[in-house]
Amino acid sequence: MAKKRPNKKNVKSKNVKKKRINGSDANLKRNPKDDKPGKQTRKNQPSKKIIKTENKSIKDISENDIKKFTTLEQYKQYISQICTQAITYPETHLKQVNLLYNVIEKKGTGTESLLNHVKKLAILSLVSVVSHLLPRVSHELNQVDQEVVRRTETAHSANIIDQERQITTRTIETRDRLTKYIKANLSENPDLFVPLISRLVKADNRVSDDLLTLCLKYSKVSESCLKAISELFQYGSMLDIHRYLKFIFKSQHINHKVIRIINDIQINKKQHEYVISEETSKPEENKQKSKKKHDKYKNEILIWIITFYTKTLREGKDFNMVESCIEGLGKYGLILEESIQLELLAELRKALNTYIERDSRNHRLVISGVNTVIKLVKVVKNFEYNWMYEIFTSLCRNIAPVLIQGELTLNDGSKLNLEEIVTKNEENRSVFFTHPCYTQTFLKSLDNLSNLLVKSTIIADFQVLTDLVQVLISLCLQVDSNVALSLMCYVNEIINKVPKLRPLISKEGIVFSILTKGKTSYWELSMMKSHYLPHLKSMFSASKDSNTISLKNKPPSTHMDPKEVETGKYFNCAGLDMYQILFPQNFTEYVKNIR
Repeated sequence: MAKKRPNKKNVKSKNVKKKRINGSDANLKRNPKDDKPGKQTRKNQPSKKIIKTENKSIKDISENDIKKFTTLEQYKQYISQICTQAITYPETHLKQVNLLYNVIEKKGTGTESLLNHVKKLAILSLVSVVSHLLPRVSHELNQVDQEVVRRTETAHSANIIDQERQITTRTIETRDRLTKYIKANLSENPDLFVPLISRLVKADNRVSDDLLTLCLKYSKVSESCLKAISELFQYGSMLDIHRYLKFIFKSQHINHKVIRIINDIQINKKQHEYVISEETSKPEENKQKSKKKHDKYKNEILIWIITFYTKTLREGKDFNMVESCIEGLGKYGLILEESIQLELLAELRKALNTYIERDSRNHRLVISGVNTVIKLVKVVKNFEYNWMYEIFTSLCRNIAPVLIQGELTLNDGSKLNLEEIVTKNEENRSVFFTHPCYTQTFLKSLDNLSNLLVKSTIIADFQVLTDLVQVLISLCLQVDSNVALSLMCYVNEIINKVPKLRPLISKEGIVFSILTKGKTSYWELSMMKSHYLPHLKSMFSASKDSNTISLKNKPPSTHMDPKEVETGKYFNCAGLDMYQILFPQNFTEYVKNIR
């Protein structure tokens, strides 16, 4: 029998395998004793290599002497290296951003213009680093007594939590030092620092008191600061809103623009009711506990808002503040209990009477107050509100100088002359009023009062409505034709609801209403003949009854596109003649003629 020969290929492969195994065994025996890994093992450990390189680069940065820098490129590379490493490895390299203060304090070398440029660059870079890291901050990790922190911090996760805690602490320290620097140097260059304040506020998930104070202080003049404050309330939790409002109401920098932002808080929205996720054995019980906490915060917020607003209402120092507070009472008053609503109405009545008696220039406060009262009256049952019509009647006696449509002025924001305005795009052809216009607000209040007449309590008081209608008729003499037309439309609407008042709009009734105003002058009577009576004559001639005005539900149509002006409501028709001057079809020709 032939002897079986071994396969040479198999022998060779076995020998190769044996060598490989022996070689790996040798490596295994050698590596534990060797501090530096061999070439083969280094390839399998890229992370160690990266860490060593970064540590080396940090060493280079700390040893760099900026006094040797002479070019902008050297400064840029230096700043870029510090910021990149601080953002990438905040657990070890965040402290290095303090080296940027050497650049900010101009400790380097170079010309004055170079030092100023790199100083600004260093400040912007420092703000970028802090803004990048602030959303990562976890304030709850420092509250070790919290159940969720104690339960999560196991042996496995203790190192990670401790690392995040260190990042949080260092980021807050860096933010506070930067805030302190901005506060100290703000007056030197507000154009640079104010936008940076708003940027830091937007990035922070729990804004510091110093930073919020600066943001409030410059919210009067900075749109970016206002937007930052608005985002705090828009995206914050109920606990955050509670904390911010508590601080803002105690601040001396609060202003009417901030009050308007507070008025826009959607306090009942679910988006504010989030908390840290917690795993509990009783999720339903935890949910109820969380809801009670939110209700508590919400009630306290409402109490603070109503208290501050009513206090501002009584003081009446700043008209803008008072007006914004009145509007806020109209919103938040709707979600209060009825007993508090009644107290609020009494407070508003007292304040409005004071404003009317004190100065006729308080008209805008009275208009806002009437609108707020109407909102509250609609939800309160069995409330006597004849006094509201009396206040509005008193307002009408002094409102005539206010019912003007403003002075026509070209918008010179783009600093273009008339020729350029005409030839540029449509958006540059804007026109604005130099005087605030209250005509529409006044007529909206009248519209609300007219709609409120469906309740029988006021209709029974005939004299209150008689006084109001007579004043409205006499007011038509002193305003332009379209405002007068809107007023007469509302008069007609009131009379349709209270037919007993119909004699007031006869020819004799209108003249009597004008004369009973008490201060009718010769010039007003002359105006009645030349300006007002021809307009009324056309109204009487269109009526079936020659002695009574009969107005259509909608005012006469105009040549304008209906999309531009919605004429469904009478108050939208006030000032149509001025609108036709501003936006006619041949707009360009009108702009050329305005000087």
